[in-house]
Amino acid sequence: MNEEVKYAGFWLRFAALLLDGVVITMTSFAFQSLMPGGTITPPDLSKAIETIEGIPQFLSGMVEAFRPFLISNSIFFLIVVLYWVILTWKFGATLGKMAMGIKVVREDLKPISFGGAIIREFLVKQVLYGILFFISWLGYLWVSWDLKKQGWHDKIARTLVIKEFQNGKLCR
Repeated sequence: MNEEVKYAGFWLRFAALLLDGVVITMTSFAFQSLMPGGTITPPDLSKAIETIEGIPQFLSGMVEAFRPFLISNSIFFLIVVLYWVILTWKFGATLGKMAMGIKVVREDLKPISFGGAIIREFLVKQVLYGILFFISWLGYLWVSWDLKKQGWHDKIARTLVIKEFQNGKLCR
């Protein structure tokens, strides 16, 4: 068996990701509509607002208000992770990849192991990419406490964002 390997390119993989997004979104709506305090119904903040006597009481009220929301979203996150890991491990493909006729294999073209699926789908795609996404937002938030109001992108490119000139003078 000396067949030429044909690699799935960006657009094919992106189309598979979009299809998986549709599956996950539809599943999310169905799941959330069954859960109390899901994303479809916003948390009731009236108790948190009523207990605004002090910061600890307010925070306690907020935790109580968001508890069902956090529980249902944590359960759904677990379901999504299991979707990616188990389908990739068992079939080498999620539903989106199956629909596009592509699959994930090891570099030696053997099926991906359970550990490999966990590393690829959870540790890298969920945890690492999630952390990097969060870190990238820190670059924008940096503006709020930097003396020159520079984000990381400003510092790297050595730029400033200044107020507009009016009548030939810099506004301060």
